[in-house]
Amino acid sequence: MKVAPAFALIVLCTAAVAAQEPEEDHHAHPPYERSTFETLEDFGLEHNVTKENLGHHLGECAVGATCGAIAGWVMRRLQGAAMTASVVASIGAAAGLHLDWISPEQLQLLLVAGWRLMKSQVRKLLMIADVDEDGELTMEDSKLAYSRVAPHARRHPALAAGLATGFIAAYGAK
Repeated sequence: MKVAPAFALIVLCTAAVAAQEPEEDHHAHPPYERSTFETLEDFGLEHNVTKENLGHHLGECAVGATCGAIAGWVMRRLQGAAMTASVVASIGAAAGLHLDWISPEQLQLLLVAGWRLMKSQVRKLLMIADVDEDGELTMEDSKLAYSRVAPHARRHPALAAGLATGFIAAYGAK
């Protein structure tokens, strides 16, 4: 199944729903009484479910799904490019050794330099991930990172859900 057409359809449908003007039909349904939503407020839900609110959340979810799908697609392509580059480099190194274009010592020096570069980059990423700056990655770092992201996800739950869903769907698609 192709994911791109499915996401295009989702984006088009939700954008169309979000862009619709609310119809002014006062006789079709009586207004809801406030008592209908008292139980929802007990759970922290303060918004009434209306066509306008639903359209806003669907549009937000569509934006999140699109951004997540793009990020997942890019990550998938980068992963494929890295794998292809490593296979081609391995074949090139084997061919270079076979044809005596390079010596085993030169290849070993190149590999050691590449390993050191990779270790320094990983060390930099680990320093960024160490949120509490105690020198090691612990569960506290994860809790601090979550506490920084959680308020944004709570303010825009449809966007967060769309991002996660879009990323998972696009990254897992073949």
